[in-house]
Amino acid sequence: MATYRLDDNKFNVTPTPLHEGLGLIIASATESATHPVSLTPLADGKARLHLGSTMHIVAVAEDGDDLLVQLDGEVIRLHRFTAFEAAGGRDAGKDSVIAPMPGTVISVTTQPGDQVTKNDPLMVIESMKLQTTIGAPRDGTIDAVCFAANDTFDKGAALITLVPLPTDDEETA
Repeated sequence: MATYRLDDNKFNVTPTPLHEGLGLIIASATESATHPVSLTPLADGKARLHLGSTMHIVAVAEDGDDLLVQLDGEVIRLHRFTAFEAAGGRDAGKDSVIAPMPGTVISVTTQPGDQVTKNDPLMVIESMKLQTTIGAPRDGTIDAVCFAANDTFDKGAALITLVPLPTDDEETA
């Protein structure tokens, strides 16, 4: 079992092998409900995702401890808690916005020095003929924008880097 975070919600995920693909039992870490999910790999990094009786074709990519799922034009980042985080460690490794797949930058909506709030749009990318808005993973200040409009990038490239906002303790020190 692994614990994942989607926004501020935690989920316990237990993988179970299926004849084709992978079954997942997803349970809220705060509720008693469970949700059966199946994921069947297809060609070109895509997968068939069954959520109950609903089926979606999704693109799936790994980014370190995160699982990125492109669903209906939106990239959903599921963060797997590391042992450090589970033990109460700080949310490390969130200073770069990483490309979930190769593509082209369509537009950039921020510049170095801008303060952003979690989920603020940072740029629009195109990958596999699908445009996706990339949002801020957390509050912070833009440190660098690594690609301009019409630039191409590889999967795993740092698109934008953030600097954490000072905490109350840091501001008073």
